[in-house]
Parts: sequence; structure tokens; C-alpha cells
Amino acid sequence: MTTPTKRVFLTGATTMIGRETTRHLAALGHKVIGTGASLADAGNIRADGGIPTYPDLTRAGETRAAMLTLGRENLVVVNLAAQIANGAPFLPADWALASKLLIDGTAAMLEAAKAAGAAYFLHGSFAVADVHTEDEAVAAVVSAIKRAEALVIESGLSYAIMRFGYAYADAPELKQLTDAIRAGRGVFTSDKHAHAGWIHAADAAEAVGLALESQPNGARMVVVDDLSASPADFLAYFSSSQGMGAPSNSALGASLARLSLGAAQFGFLNASSHPSNADTKTLLGWQPRFPTYKQGVDDVLLSWRAAMQVKG
Repeated sequence: MTTPTKRVFLTGATTMIGRETTRHLAALGHKVIGTGASLADAGNIRADGGIPTYPDLTRAGETRAAMLTLGRENLVVVNLAAQIANGAPFLPADWALASKLLIDGTAAMLEAAKAAGAAYFLHGSFAVADVHTEDEAVAAVVSAIKRAEALVIESGLSYAIMRFGYAYADAPELKQLTDAIRAGRGVFTSDKHAHAGWIHAADAAEAVGLALESQPNGARMVVVDDLSASPADFLAYFSSSQGMGAPSNSALGASLARLSLGAAQFGFLNASSHPSNADTKTLLGWQPRFPTYKQGVDDVLLSWRAAMQVKG
């Protein structure tokens, strides 16, 4: 049975998960309108198979007009704008912007989706919402994450919430991390006890596609692979798989590390959680192509080596 073509309004189309989602949905034959902020973003969205648009995501009227670019029929909304902060936790993240997009952006997006007659609303959230911490910066972000989820639940729209683990892919962020390690620059990472959920962005995109197909209403799913692991373990495997040996921990003190990474990112790096993907598997029939970060990292590095051979 052929799935009807959907008109997908996708915020955060140039985030790591957003780009993979655009490619995946376009490959399935859906029409994707993706939000960006620059000409470079527009080029990437087009390259991924989407149609770029530039609304202010905190203005419902402006966003509604962009949503209706291709009409109302089979319109669904995928809200990934806040995933701008989701990536390798060893690198700085703008959680202040993400929090604004979570609260103000989600409120505007829901208003616009109602006005545009959207049939379904899929909200991209964060697996770190379940961390237990006394860190004020982390607590403020977790509050924003949960407030955005509450807005979706209270909206009256048919919806699902997806809490994504730390995302990674064949993306500039990991190449930046490789360059830092090769240059001998210290990388600030976690203690071994600070476990977290991980997800290859392509697996996240497949979960989004399955959710849009079956449209489970009122579902809150955690999209992570099968193995929680500390950022320190991820970093050690990523480094050793490239023959670089164990990266040195940054000599920065805690106060300077908080300044360098951002207070919330530093706090998340050292927080711990053990998220489970059981509900996502049950509700969607989803299975990650990369069951652990090790298989995912191996695939990223294989892509890099293939690209180098082509260039050579």
C-alpha cells in the first residue's frame, strides 16, 4: 500500500537530524518545506531535496504563511528547530537559543499549525530531559524542554513527542572534533559514570518517517540506540578508531570549561541518564540501523575514507 504524499513543514532543516530527515522524507516521496536562516542554509536544504523558507519561527502568522506554501492537503509539521543544540557534547552548544526556540518557537509553531489545518505535529525534544541534576544551567534547559512538551500536549493537535539522544553523523561537527584531537588540543569530556543516550542522525530520521506514516497520537518516544555510554567512552572509541590514541583531557579548569562549552553544555556533559528506546520500537516497529555508537562511528569513518579515496 502506497503512503499518500505528505506536505511536511520541517523546522530546523539544517540541524544534523534535520538534514537527515529532509533527505529521508524526500526519498520517500514527501514534499518537504524546510526552514533556514541564510543562503547557505537554502543551498543545503535544496541539496537535501527540500524547499527552503525563512520565517521568524517565533511569529505564528509568518510561520503559517510559510507552512501553506504547498497547500493544506496532508500537511504535517515536524518541529526540530531546537535540535540546533543537539550534537557531540564535547563542543559548544547554544542552549539559550534552543530554549527560546523550545518555548517561544514551539508556542508559535503550534498556533501556526492549528491555523494552517495541520493533521499532525511531531515535536523534537531531548533525551537529557530525564537527567537528575542540581546544576542551575542544566535545570533551566530541562525546564524549557518540559515546558515545550507541555505546550504540545495541551495544544489539542494530534501529536507525538520524540526525545532524541546525542546526535552524530557524517557532519562538520565530528570533523571539527577530529581536527582538535589531531592537533593535540585538549578536549573536555566526562567522567566514566556520566552515561547518556546516543543516536545516529540517519536512525533518528527513520524514526521520524515511521511516526509520520503511522501518526500515533499522544505518544512520547525516546529515540536512542541500544547502548547508553559515557561521552568519555564515545570519544575514546572515536579517537582510537582513527588510530589517534586516547585524546588528552582539556587542561581547562571547570570554570573555564563552562565558559568555553557554555554552562548548560558543561553541565549536561557530566550529568547521567539511561534512556530506553523500548516504546519507540513497540509503537513504530523501529530498529536502529546502528544499534550502538560504535557501529555508527564505524559507518561515519567509512564514509570519510571513501571520500578521501575518491579525492585521491
